Amino acid sequence: MGSFSSDNSIEKERFYRQRRRCALCAKIIFFENYQKGDKGAWVAHHIDGNPNNCKFSNCACVCINEPENCHLKIAHGGDFTNGKLAPKSKFHLQGWSYIELLVKRIFL
Repeated sequence: MGSFSSDNSIEKERFYRQRRRCALCAKIIFFENYQKGDKGAWVAHHIDGNPNNCKFSNCACVCINEPENCHLKIAHGGDFTNGKLAPKSKFHLQGWSYIELLVKRIFL
């Protein structure tokens, strides 16, 4: 779990493009709970697993609270490590451009 930008601008842009939802389970997340353990907590995940790749297209906002805890699922052998986003809801692709979807090979 690393930062994408010193001022959180990349994280913030992705957060709002995902419409304040976890990229996997679509649970509502709160910007003020970034990297905190409170309700609606979330982190910015490096999709390709490379913490040095801090491009906007490599960022996904995922929840860190139970019961879903999507970051735990994907950061430890889940779908993002393979460059794919598991389709779990109608929200999981919101905030992603068509080009990003093609590059990441995300399937409906």
